[in-house]
Amino acid sequence: MQAETPSQVGSTQALAIMNNVSAVKENTTADGLSFRLACTDDLSELVRMLADDALGSRREVWSAPVATGYAEAFAAIEADPNNELVVAVNDEVIVGMLQITFIPYLTYQGRRRCIAIL
Repeated sequence: MQAETPSQVGSTQALAIMNNVSAVKENTTADGLSFRLACTDDLSELVRMLADDALGSRREVWSAPVATGYAEAFAAIEADPNNELVVAVNDEVIVGMLQITFIPYLTYQGRRRCIAIL
């Protein structure tokens, strides 16, 4: 998904987040859905969500504690200034996530764009 088409995310707040992720503190939609940057404490729930999906159930493994590979991937995403992991929260429960990867692009006079994976 390109930053210009956030409708699949279901919120204009998502567009604001994708346009300026580094400034995200917490953004809340009118229906109470909020978005924030993921933290290490979220990792187990994020892996559980990935494994509880038609595609993910075939390739992901949720366990407590989570497998080392997931922790390493989270650390790499967190350390990379071109990647952000954003969680959607409703009533303090994580209900969704997206990874945003910023890439150099020739359009918009060479500005960076982002690809969001829901």
